[in-house]
Amino acid sequence: MTSWRGGLSPAPRRTRGTILRATERPTAIAPRCEVAPRCGAVRGPAARYERRMDYVVRFASTVKDRESAFELRRAVFEVEQNVPRPLDRDVHDGNADHVVAFDEAGRCIGTGRIVRVNYRTAQVGRMAVAASFRRHGVGSAMLSALERMASLRGVAEIFVHSQLPAEDFHRNRGYLPEGGVFQDQGVPHVRMSKLLGRGALDQPIAV
Repeated sequence: MTSWRGGLSPAPRRTRGTILRATERPTAIAPRCEVAPRCGAVRGPAARYERRMDYVVRFASTVKDRESAFELRRAVFEVEQNVPRPLDRDVHDGNADHVVAFDEAGRCIGTGRIVRVNYRTAQVGRMAVAASFRRHGVGSAMLSALERMASLRGVAEIFVHSQLPAEDFHRNRGYLPEGGVFQDQGVPHVRMSKLLGRGALDQPIAV
Protein backbone atom coordinates (compact mmCIF):
# COMPACT_ATOMS: atom_id res chain seq x y z
CA MET A 1 0.00 0.00 0.00
CA THR A 2 1.09 3.55 -0.59
CA SER A 3 2.45 5.18 2.54
CA TRP A 4 0.68 8.34 3.67
CA ARG A 5 2.69 10.76 5.75
CA GLY A 6 2.35 14.07 7.55
CA GLY A 7 -1.07 13.44 9.07
CA LEU A 8 -2.79 13.50 5.69
CA SER A 9 -5.92 11.64 4.71
CA PRO A 10 -5.84 7.82 4.84
CA ALA A 11 -5.02 5.90 1.70
CA PRO A 12 -8.00 5.80 -0.68
CA ARG A 13 -9.75 2.60 -1.56
CA ARG A 14 -8.62 1.40 -4.97
CA THR A 15 -10.31 -1.01 -7.31
CA ARG A 16 -8.24 -4.07 -8.05
CA GLY A 17 -7.71 -4.65 -11.74
CA THR A 18 -7.87 -1.02 -12.84
CA ILE A 19 -4.93 -0.34 -15.10
CA LEU A 20 -3.27 2.23 -17.27
CA ARG A 21 -2.55 0.56 -20.59
CA ALA A 22 -0.19 1.17 -23.47
CA THR A 23 -2.17 3.77 -25.39
CA GLU A 24 -1.02 7.23 -26.42
CA ARG A 25 -3.67 8.81 -24.15
CA PRO A 26 -4.33 6.02 -21.65
CA THR A 27 -7.93 6.19 -20.42
CA ALA A 28 -9.27 2.69 -20.98
CA ILE A 29 -9.85 0.21 -18.17
CA ALA A 30 -9.35 -3.48 -18.79
CA PRO A 31 -12.40 -5.44 -17.61
CA ARG A 32 -10.30 -8.50 -16.91
CA CYS A 33 -6.72 -8.72 -15.84
CA GLU A 34 -4.13 -11.03 -14.45
CA VAL A 35 -1.25 -10.78 -12.03
CA ALA A 36 2.10 -10.53 -13.77
CA PRO A 37 4.17 -13.28 -12.14
CA ARG A 38 7.53 -11.48 -12.14
CA CYS A 39 6.66 -8.02 -10.87
CA GLY A 40 3.43 -8.62 -8.98
CA ALA A 41 1.59 -5.99 -11.01
CA VAL A 42 -1.90 -6.09 -12.43
CA ARG A 43 -1.94 -6.04 -16.21
CA GLY A 44 -4.18 -6.61 -19.22
CA PRO A 45 -4.05 -6.68 -23.02
CA ALA A 46 -2.30 -3.67 -24.57
CA ALA A 47 -3.55 -1.58 -27.46
CA ARG A 48 -2.68 -2.81 -30.94
CA TYR A 49 0.63 -1.44 -32.21
CA GLU A 50 2.97 -2.42 -34.97
CA ARG A 51 5.35 -3.21 -32.14
CA ARG A 52 3.30 -4.62 -29.27
CA MET A 53 4.15 -3.16 -25.88
CA ASP A 54 2.48 -4.30 -22.68
CA TYR A 55 3.16 -2.39 -19.49
CA VAL A 56 1.51 -1.38 -16.26
CA VAL A 57 1.80 1.85 -14.28
CA ARG A 58 1.24 1.68 -10.53
CA PHE A 59 2.30 3.26 -7.28
CA ALA A 60 5.64 2.08 -5.89
CA SER A 61 4.67 0.10 -2.82
CA THR A 62 7.80 -1.90 -1.98
CA VAL A 63 11.51 -1.33 -1.43
CA LYS A 64 12.16 -3.35 -4.58
CA ASP A 65 9.92 -1.01 -6.58
CA ARG A 66 11.90 2.00 -5.45
CA GLU A 67 15.27 0.37 -6.01
CA SER A 68 14.18 -0.44 -9.56
CA ALA A 69 13.14 3.19 -10.01
CA PHE A 70 16.50 4.47 -8.74
CA GLU A 71 18.35 2.16 -11.11
CA LEU A 72 16.35 3.47 -14.07
CA ARG A 73 17.10 7.04 -13.01
CA ARG A 74 20.82 6.28 -13.07
CA ALA A 75 20.55 4.79 -16.55
CA VAL A 76 18.62 7.76 -17.95
CA PHE A 77 20.11 10.74 -16.12
CA GLU A 78 23.72 9.74 -15.51
CA VAL A 79 24.52 7.38 -18.38
CA GLU A 80 22.28 8.63 -21.18
CA GLN A 81 22.03 12.36 -20.41
CA ASN A 82 25.42 12.67 -18.68
CA VAL A 83 24.00 14.79 -15.87
CA PRO A 84 27.03 15.82 -13.78
CA ARG A 85 25.52 15.13 -10.35
CA PRO A 86 23.85 11.79 -9.58
CA LEU A 87 20.06 12.02 -9.61
CA ASP A 88 19.30 8.43 -8.69
CA ARG A 89 18.08 9.50 -5.24
CA ASP A 90 18.00 12.47 -2.87
CA VAL A 91 16.67 13.61 0.52
CA HIS A 92 13.13 14.07 -0.84
CA ASP A 93 12.66 10.46 -1.91
CA GLY A 94 11.71 9.29 1.57
CA ASN A 95 8.76 11.69 1.71
CA ALA A 96 7.75 11.50 -1.95
CA ASP A 97 5.06 9.39 -3.58
CA HIS A 98 6.45 7.38 -6.49
CA VAL A 99 4.98 5.66 -9.51
CA VAL A 100 6.68 2.93 -11.51
CA ALA A 101 6.00 1.31 -14.87
CA PHE A 102 6.90 -2.32 -15.54
CA ASP A 103 6.92 -4.18 -18.83
CA GLU A 104 5.58 -7.72 -19.23
CA ALA A 105 9.01 -9.15 -18.37
CA GLY A 106 9.01 -7.38 -15.00
CA ARG A 107 11.57 -4.71 -15.94
CA CYS A 108 11.13 -1.18 -14.66
CA ILE A 109 10.71 0.99 -17.77
CA GLY A 110 9.39 4.20 -16.20
CA THR A 111 9.30 6.15 -12.96
CA GLY A 112 8.28 9.50 -11.52
CA ARG A 113 7.44 11.10 -8.18
CA ILE A 114 5.58 13.95 -6.50
CA VAL A 115 6.96 15.92 -3.56
CA ARG A 116 4.61 18.08 -1.53
CA VAL A 117 5.94 21.65 -1.30
CA ASN A 118 3.23 23.20 0.88
CA TYR A 119 -0.43 22.64 1.79
CA ARG A 120 -1.68 23.33 -1.77
CA THR A 121 1.27 22.63 -4.08
CA ALA A 122 3.32 19.60 -5.14
CA GLN A 123 6.15 19.14 -7.58
CA VAL A 124 6.44 16.41 -10.21
CA GLY A 125 10.00 15.26 -10.65
CA ARG A 126 12.48 12.54 -11.53
CA MET A 127 10.40 11.47 -14.53
CA ALA A 128 12.32 8.89 -16.54
CA VAL A 129 11.30 6.42 -19.25
CA ALA A 130 13.52 3.74 -20.78
CA ALA A 131 14.56 4.73 -24.30
CA SER A 132 12.85 1.80 -26.03
CA PHE A 133 9.49 2.66 -24.42
CA ARG A 134 9.36 6.36 -25.22
CA ARG A 135 6.49 7.64 -27.39
CA HIS A 136 4.32 4.72 -26.29
CA GLY A 137 2.28 6.56 -23.66
CA VAL A 138 4.33 5.57 -20.60
CA GLY A 139 5.16 9.13 -19.57
CA SER A 140 1.56 10.26 -20.05
CA ALA A 141 0.24 7.35 -17.99
CA MET A 142 2.68 8.05 -15.16
CA LEU A 143 1.86 11.76 -15.15
CA SER A 144 -1.86 10.98 -14.92
CA ALA A 145 -1.21 8.68 -11.95
CA LEU A 146 0.87 11.33 -10.20
CA GLU A 147 -1.82 13.94 -10.75
CA ARG A 148 -4.40 11.59 -9.26
CA MET A 149 -2.24 11.00 -6.20
CA ALA A 150 -1.78 14.75 -5.76
CA SER A 151 -5.53 15.33 -6.00
CA LEU A 152 -6.25 12.60 -3.46
CA ARG A 153 -3.86 14.32 -1.07
CA GLY A 154 -5.72 17.62 -1.42
CA VAL A 155 -3.17 19.33 -3.66
CA ALA A 156 -4.64 22.14 -5.78
CA GLU A 157 -1.68 22.95 -8.02
CA ILE A 158 1.14 20.87 -9.41
CA PHE A 159 4.29 22.02 -11.16
CA VAL A 160 7.28 20.54 -12.92
CA HIS A 161 10.74 21.75 -13.90
CA SER A 162 10.57 20.50 -17.46
CA GLN A 163 13.56 19.92 -19.67
CA LEU A 164 13.08 21.92 -22.87
CA PRO A 165 12.55 18.89 -25.15
CA ALA A 166 9.66 17.85 -22.85
CA GLU A 167 7.98 21.28 -22.84
CA ASP A 168 5.44 20.34 -25.55
CA PHE A 169 4.70 17.06 -23.75
CA HIS A 170 3.68 18.95 -20.61
CA ARG A 171 1.94 21.74 -22.50
CA ASN A 172 -0.26 19.18 -24.28
CA ARG A 173 -1.33 17.89 -20.86
CA GLY A 174 -2.42 21.25 -19.50
CA TYR A 175 0.80 22.64 -18.05
CA LEU A 176 1.64 26.30 -18.67
CA PRO A 177 5.15 27.81 -18.60
CA GLU A 178 6.08 30.28 -15.87
CA GLY A 179 9.13 32.50 -16.27
CA GLY A 180 12.13 31.93 -18.45
CA VAL A 181 14.61 29.15 -19.06
CA PHE A 182 16.99 28.25 -16.23
CA GLN A 183 19.84 25.78 -15.82
CA ASP A 184 19.60 22.76 -13.51
CA GLN A 185 22.72 20.62 -13.37
CA GLY A 186 23.77 22.10 -16.70
CA VAL A 187 20.48 21.16 -18.41
CA PRO A 188 18.03 23.90 -19.60
CA HIS A 189 14.63 23.73 -17.86
CA VAL A 190 11.43 25.73 -17.66
CA ARG A 191 8.95 25.73 -14.80
CA MET A 192 5.42 24.69 -15.84
CA SER A 193 2.33 24.45 -13.65
CA LYS A 194 -1.21 23.08 -13.77
CA LEU A 195 -4.29 23.57 -11.62
CA LEU A 196 -5.82 20.22 -10.69
CA GLY A 197 -9.56 19.68 -10.99
CA ARG A 198 -11.79 16.73 -10.26
CA GLY A 199 -10.81 15.23 -13.62
CA ALA A 200 -7.52 14.08 -12.08
CA LEU A 201 -9.50 11.87 -9.69
CA ASP A 202 -11.02 9.98 -12.59
CA GLN A 203 -7.69 8.60 -13.82
CA PRO A 204 -7.49 4.79 -13.51
CA ILE A 205 -4.65 3.33 -11.45
CA ALA A 206 -3.26 -0.16 -11.00
CA VAL A 207 -2.65 -1.54 -7.52
